[in-house]
Amino acid sequence: MCELSGHRDDDLKKGMAAKEGWEPLFDGKDLKGFYTFLQRSGKNVDTAGIFKVEDGMLHIMAIPQTSAVQETGYLCTEKEYGNFDLRFEYKWGEKKFAPRANQPRDSGCHYLLTGTDKVWADALECQIQEGETGDMYLLNGAYQAKTTVKSVTDRDKVYLPAAVGGVEWTTGGTHLVRSTTADSATDWNKVEVIVEGNSSTHIVNGKTVMHVTDIARRSDKTPVMMGRIAFQEEAAEMWYRNIEIRPVK
Repeated sequence: MCELSGHRDDDLKKGMAAKEGWEPLFDGKDLKGFYTFLQRSGKNVDTAGIFKVEDGMLHIMAIPQTSAVQETGYLCTEKEYGNFDLRFEYKWGEKKFAPRANQPRDSGCHYLLTGTDKVWADALECQIQEGETGDMYLLNGAYQAKTTVKSVTDRDKVYLPAAVGGVEWTTGGTHLVRSTTADSATDWNKVEVIVEGNSSTHIVNGKTVMHVTDIARRSDKTPVMMGRIAFQEEAAEMWYRNIEIRPVK
């Protein structure tokens, strides 16, 4: 009886998600629509099985514990996306590997990823790291964006909405700090990344922790509105589930 009830609950959740316009980006069955990229091995050469599908989830670093230094990389969509609302859940595993065996567990959701695959490619990153989920990285120094921050004179630029005193700032570096810490190191976390035109928002466990506008290439100021989506692997075991996407008008 409990098992049947569980199936009904899952069906109801799927039906409600579909009604709200959500579609699976990752179907929980295989990695169709994605490719792997690892720093040394390159594209679609994941002989160690760093990215695996298990029990309907994406299991990253699903390999035996070892002291050997691991490659970093990502699982990336083949398609490009713009004007989207992306949501997913993640939870940390127990295993950590060199070269980050003694550092916080780290991953990330890369979006508006363009150009050549490399570690790291031109993209924005919604940081996923213990105690820092929701930070933004402008990877490879390729993009710039406007936001509002707590102080323009502080070394670390911390996002603060204009409505509560944030002052305008155009990124000259590669890192913006979340407005508040909202992630858990032990439980499942819910993250949402919303891209509207060339603006983006990070939401962690229901709290808006980052918002930027006027995303553009630093080289020629061309607005960036489309790109691939990737989930980063950086030597920490973790799971992703319920990765869904819907269009934003």
